[in-house]
Amino acid sequence: MRTRVLITTLTLSLALVSVAPAAVQPPPKATGWKSTLTASVSGPPATIQITKASKVGVKPSANNVTFSLKLSGVTNTADDTAANTVMNTLQVDVQVLNTFQTLNFTFDLLNGKNVEKKFTMTNASLPTAPAAGAAVEVLGARVIQGGTGRTFGVSGITLK
Repeated sequence: MRTRVLITTLTLSLALVSVAPAAVQPPPKATGWKSTLTASVSGPPATIQITKASKVGVKPSANNVTFSLKLSGVTNTADDTAANTVMNTLQVDVQVLNTFQTLNFTFDLLNGKNVEKKFTMTNASLPTAPAAGAAVEVLGARVIQGGTGRTFGVSGITLK
């Protein structure tokens, strides 16, 4: 009987130790985020479209975050000519320390490609002004046509 009580006590002790919460660890080091851009499937259609592989990315550096955009093959839907538009917007949705924010960056298109390719901001400009080592959750990105406000590309994939 004494052996049975000892085994039961030992088993219960191990079970309690194994479910004890561990100390909170810092997030794993994430050195960047990238996504391809595809056509938007919501809202009214834009008058321009992405026809070639395009991408958006986010990369941290010392006290800064750089957002990058590479668009190519952006054409007018009416006649399939290379798009030349100004005041387009790259929007990136982020969440930092449970605070959501949409970041906006303006760019122009010339001959179907974006002129401005990189947009850098300080860590302090992000929601809650996080310190180095904080995790930034990138929820998605979209490109919006200047003048119309219509989305012509979103982060995502195209099914095969």
